[in-house]
Amino acid sequence: ALAQYRERKNAEGQARVLNNMGNVEHQLGRDRRALELHQEALTLSRQGGGKENEARSLNTIGQTYYALGEYAKALEYHRQSLEIRRATGDLPGQGTSLDSEGRAWHRLGEYDKSLAALNEALTIRRNIREQIGEMDTLRNLAAVERDRGHLSVAGEYIAAAVDLEEALRERITSPALRTSFVASQQDKYELFVDILQ
Repeated sequence: ALAQYRERKNAEGQARVLNNMGNVEHQLGRDRRALELHQEALTLSRQGGGKENEARSLNTIGQTYYALGEYAKALEYHRQSLEIRRATGDLPGQGTSLDSEGRAWHRLGEYDKSLAALNEALTIRRNIREQIGEMDTLRNLAAVERDRGHLSVAGEYIAAAVDLEEALRERITSPALRTSFVASQQDKYELFVDILQ
């Protein structure tokens, strides 16, 4: 796909494919390579690949820096992504960027800023009924509250995330997809057990 988009000189298509390739590299644990691909996608997006791709590239670069433990850099990219997504009215994108920003603030020990970003993400995700994103934000809120020592509030957030996951799982008719979905949500259960302990 990348070769075809390059042949056609389609910057938007190239940026989209490079971001996807970067996401795969990240899943494989090759974050430095993922970063290179996301940065190439960002360059192409700025050369005519569209604001949506630029915002996506900025956010994925931030997520990669987060995975590398460079939280201040991650935050910088998430905030740039959010600025574009607000300017373009991209509500799902805003929810993603705010959630990512909240995670970075959490790692930097800025709990109030983390909670502000995560609560804004939660409001957006609930308003647009983006339930998978809502589960992630609830989980992240629970982690922040746990680290602040507010275990009962953390428990409420993680219980809501698990309840939502259970409701979504019940809608999946394919046993293989249901198993895959449950496996992808294990971090919520691990956090729930940690909070209960």
